[in-house]
Amino acid sequence: MYSITIIFVIFSVSTVRAVERPLCVPLGTCLQSRAGDGTVDVRAVLPDPSGKCPMGKELCNQQTNAINCGFAYGANGTTLDGPAPYGAHPWLAYLTNQTGYTGSGVLLDRYHVLTAAHKVYRHKYSLQKLQVYIGVYNREFLQTAYKRNIEDMIIHPAFDPITLKNDLAVLRLKAHIPLGYMKNVGAACLPRFNARFVNKRCMVAGWGVTDFETGDASASYLKQVTVPIVPFNTCYQSMKNLIGDRTNLYLDKDGELCAGGEEGRDACTDDGGAPLICRDDNGKKVVAGLVIWGKKCGRPNVYGVYVDVSKYVDWITRAIRNLQLVRSRPSDQIGKMLPFILAVLYHVVVVLHQASAQSGTPRCVPVGLCFPQSIDVNPRIVTPGEGSPPANNTEACTAGYELCYPLQGNFSCGTRYTNNISNANGPTSRGSHPWQVYMNYTSYIGSGVLLNRNIVLTAAHKVYTHVNTPSNITIYTGVNNQNGLTSPPAALSQASQIKIHENFKIDSATNKPVDYKDDIALIRLDTPQLVGYRTDLGLGCLPSPTDTFVGNPLCIVGGWGETQFQAGDGGRTHKQVTLEVVTMATCKTSMLRPTVLGVAGTAKYLDEQKELCAGGGSQRDACTQDGGAPLMCRNAAGRFVIAGLVIWGKGCGQEGVYGVYVDVTKYTDWIATNLNTLQFS
Repeated sequence: MYSITIIFVIFSVSTVRAVERPLCVPLGTCLQSRAGDGTVDVRAVLPDPSGKCPMGKELCNQQTNAINCGFAYGANGTTLDGPAPYGAHPWLAYLTNQTGYTGSGVLLDRYHVLTAAHKVYRHKYSLQKLQVYIGVYNREFLQTAYKRNIEDMIIHPAFDPITLKNDLAVLRLKAHIPLGYMKNVGAACLPRFNARFVNKRCMVAGWGVTDFETGDASASYLKQVTVPIVPFNTCYQSMKNLIGDRTNLYLDKDGELCAGGEEGRDACTDDGGAPLICRDDNGKKVVAGLVIWGKKCGRPNVYGVYVDVSKYVDWITRAIRNLQLVRSRPSDQIGKMLPFILAVLYHVVVVLHQASAQSGTPRCVPVGLCFPQSIDVNPRIVTPGEGSPPANNTEACTAGYELCYPLQGNFSCGTRYTNNISNANGPTSRGSHPWQVYMNYTSYIGSGVLLNRNIVLTAAHKVYTHVNTPSNITIYTGVNNQNGLTSPPAALSQASQIKIHENFKIDSATNKPVDYKDDIALIRLDTPQLVGYRTDLGLGCLPSPTDTFVGNPLCIVGGWGETQFQAGDGGRTHKQVTLEVVTMATCKTSMLRPTVLGVAGTAKYLDEQKELCAGGGSQRDACTQDGGAPLMCRNAAGRFVIAGLVIWGKGCGQEGVYGVYVDVTKYTDWIATNLNTLQFS
C-alpha cells in the first residue's frame, strides 16, 4: 500500500510540473504579454528578454485560471457581426486535408476536438491526410498556431452522410495542446445533457464564405455572427416550404437545432463543424451546436441547422473515454475493450465496404430510377475538385435506360429514398423495402437483405442445399412485384459463394433442417449491386449487439410469400405488415400450448437465447416462402435496422401465435467475421 501511494504522488507531481513549465510562444500571444493582441504586426523582431526563446518569441508562464474550459481572453470584446476580437474564440479548430482548408471544429480538452462528421469521415482510413491547427486567427499565418496530426477518430455510428443526421465526430490529437498560455488557445465546455437554448442569441465564428451565391474565397481573418436559436416547429415549417416532404428525411427533431433566419446573419459554406457558442443558465459559455447544413446562407426566415450537442453529451464523453483507453496501456486494456470492439466490428466492416460503392463511375439504370443529381440541402462544405455531376445522357445507354451518376458521398444503410412511402399493411410501393432481395431457383424460393454491394444476409434453410452449387441461385434486387423482374428490369446477380452458420444442423437421413436453430447464412454475389444509383435499391443496417426491440411500434416485415398458410400464391406481389416484437416469455407461453407446439416441440425448436418472436395478431404475420425476409425496426437514430430474419411459425396469422425470427443482434460478430472473409475471398 505504501509503495503504491508513493508512485501515485510522483506521477501526480511530475504531471503538474510538465504542464506548468514556461513555454516559448509567438511574441504578443502570451496571456501575460503587453506586446500586443496579435492583431497588429510588431515592426521589429525583438529578442526575448530572458534569453531562453528564439527571435520573435517570448517566454510565457501558464495562467491556471485559463486552463478551465470556457475561458476566453477576448470574452469582453465586441459581439458585433464581422471580424472577431482576437482571443474571443480560443477553442476554434482549423481543419485541413491534402487540398487545404476543409472546415472547423472545437477543442474540448488538451487532446480532443469535436467536429462535424461530414468534414472528416472520408479520412477515417487515411488520418495522415488530416491536420488540426489550434490558435488560428489569420489563416495566412498558420505557422503561429499549434499544428497537430490526428492519432485516432470516432465517428458517430449512426452518421448519415446524405441526410447529415448524427453528424459529429471526435478526433484525438497525436500531441497535446498547451492550455493557459496563449490568448488565442483554450478549451470549450460541453453543455449539460438536454440543455435548452431556444430564444437565446448565440455566436458562431469561422473562416467560411460570406455568401452562398457569390462563392467568395473563405476569409483570412476569423469572422463572427450572432444568431437566435428558434423553436424546432418554426424551423420545420420553414424547411417544409423549401424542400417539402423531404424535410422529414433531413431535419432531425431529436438531434438538431436551428438558428438564424435573419438576413445576412448565418454560417455558410466552409463553416461546417464550427461551434455555436451559447451561455447556459449559469452564464457559462458552452458548445450548443455544430454547423452542419442549411438552404443557401443568410436568407430571411431560412434557418441554419446545427447538431444539438446537448443530445450527444453522453456519446461524446464515451467517445473520448474510448479514445483514451485505446491509447493508454493497450496490452492491459484489450480485455476491457473486447465488448466495445465486438460492438463496433460489424460497423467497421460494413461501412468500409459500403464506402467502396461510390466509385463515381456513371452506370445505365432504368429510366426514372436514378437518384436526383443534386442534394436537397446545402452542407456547409466545399470539397475542391468535386463539382456537380453532369446531366444524365441517355445516348450512352440502350432504350429504356439513362446514364446515372452515384450519390455524392457514401450511401447510407437503413434509409428509404422514395417519397410518400406507406407503412400500411398490404401491397407496397417501389422503393419501400430497397434492401430486400428476391431469390430464385427455378422459381421463387425466398428472401434476404442486402448488407453491401456484394453480400446478402438470409436464412440458412433457404440456401443450404446449394452450398456446393451457389450459381444455381439467382438474386434480384430492386424488385417490387414478380412482373418487376423484367419491367422495369431488376438488377440480377448469381450467388458465387454461400456461408452457412456452423451450428445449423441438417438431418443426414432426410437432408432437412433438424430444428432451425442458428438459421443464418451469407451469400456473396458475383456482380456488385448499383447501390447509390437507383432509388429502389438500398442497404439494410445491422443492429447493435445491445439493441432490444421488444415493444418497438416501428417494426415491419415485407416479402413475396403466401397471404395465408398453404394458399399457394407466393412469389407474386410484394406485401408488408407491421408487427410488434414480444418478450420471449410471452412467445414461449404461446408455443407451450398443446394446440401449438406443446412442451416437446417448444423445447426442440424455440431457441430462447438467439431467436425473437413477433406478431400474434390475426392475419398479421409472415408466411410460407417469406423465409429469410428481414424484420426491420427503426432504432433510436431513426434508421431501419435488421432486427430479425423470418425462419418459422405455426400456421400463419393466427391470433396469439407468434412468428419466430433469428435474433440478428446475437450474430453481429459472426456476420462481421464472415462478411469480411467472403468479401475478400
